[in-house]
Amino acid sequence: MEQPGKSKALSPGINGSTLEGTTYLSWITGTSAIYDIFWPWKWMYAMNYRPNECPGSLPKRVAYTNPYLFTFLSPPDVRLNVLILDR
Repeated sequence: MEQPGKSKALSPGINGSTLEGTTYLSWITGTSAIYDIFWPWKWMYAMNYRPNECPGSLPKRVAYTNPYLFTFLSPPDVRLNVLILDR
């Protein structure tokens, strides 16, 4: 993810990218667009919206306006510990 104070991006949101095998994903958080951020080998998913698979009555498939808010999903038999580093 770009650092907003040092970015030359003139559009709203925070741009970022991830590499999944040979697939390059480019995304923007903090806007109304929904993006899948990454899904390594389909055992963990990250996205900037609340997907249909999440229980509860909160809105689904609507992008988060907070650019640092993400949803993480995994299959029921996978336990996740997510560590996000800023280098």
